This record gives sequence, C-alpha cells and structure tokens, in this order.
Amino acid sequence: MKKKSLILICVSLFLIGTASRVVALKVLHVKPILDFAECELIAKSLATHDLFGDPYKVPTGATAHHAPVYPFLLSLIFRAFGYGSTAAVAMIAMNISLASLQYALLPILGIITGARRASLVAAFVGALVPWRIFKDIRWETSLTGLLLLLAVLATLRAWTPPDRSGTASGARNNSKEHSSAPRWNAAAMIVRHPESKEQN
Repeated sequence: MKKKSLILICVSLFLIGTASRVVALKVLHVKPILDFAECELIAKSLATHDLFGDPYKVPTGATAHHAPVYPFLLSLIFRAFGYGSTAAVAMIAMNISLASLQYALLPILGIITGARRASLVAAFVGALVPWRIFKDIRWETSLTGLLLLLAVLATLRAWTPPDRSGTASGARNNSKEHSSAPRWNAAAMIVRHPESKEQN
C-alpha cells in the first residue's frame, strides 16, 4: 500500500468516525454537561491552583487516585473555556477525536501484522457505528484505548528487524515482495507452536 493511499484512508476513517459520533449525539439529544466526578475535580484542581489532587468535594490535597494524562488535558480545557457548557462541548470534541483516531490508526496495525483486510473492515465498522457513544464522550476511555493501540504499534515496530534487502544482490528482484508484505509477522510468531521448528 502506497503512503499517500494509507494517509488518505486514515484521514477518511477519522472523519467518518467523527461525523458518525456527532450525528449520534444530535439524534440522541445528548446535552453537554460536566459531571465533576473524581477526574473532573482533579482537572479543576489543576486548573485553579496547579495541584494534582482534591478528587472529592471535600479538599483532600495531593492524590494518586487517577492517572495523570487525561486530567491534565481536561485541565487545559477548563483553563481555556471555564466550567460550563462550552467546556463540556470541548471535552466531548476531544474525546470524540481520540476515539476516532483509534479507528484511523487500525490500517497501520493491519500492515504491520499482515491482517490488512481485517483491519480495514474493523476500522470502517468501528468508525461508522458509534456503538460506544456514551463511553466515547466521557471519562478517559477513548484516551486509554488510543494509548494502548499506540503501545501495540510501537512494540510491533520495535520487533520488526531492519530491512537490509537494499544492500543485497537480489534486492531488485525481491523489492516488490518486501513492499507488498510485512517484513516480519509478529502476530504469527506469537501464536506459533513451539514444536513447529523441530518438525521442520
């Protein structure tokens, strides 16, 4: 798959995911409201006095109640838009973008693992059907899914050995093969039977 085609597919999936979730919010008449649970209260504490703490209505000081990334992002929204409906809309927009980005990156995972068709189908269905809309727009679930996907991509990429075919004598004859297939199928190596090597 060419780089331009891959970029076009990823951008299209991101736009489809974003649009489908915006339409779902309109159809379901979801109102932008901040719940101010533990995560939102930590973000508010960060925005008001730069303290990662106070996850409850009663001030408790510094806390390890929550992972730091999402409250930090949410605190930036609170700093910019306050604590009303505008901030709620910005939070929903951020979460929808994070959720859509997960599906936009799935084709890259398919290229690395060799499951191109499966990844495209999963990405298209996931982007088009907002079946987790109420979780996509709240809390840190969208960010967590995206970070896990990025971790998997980074791990598989690190396991892929460098392509030295360019310096080999038969590089030109094998260039088409190397460009159309993954250099190392990590998923297949993980599930490979330990006795398969002995049988060969």
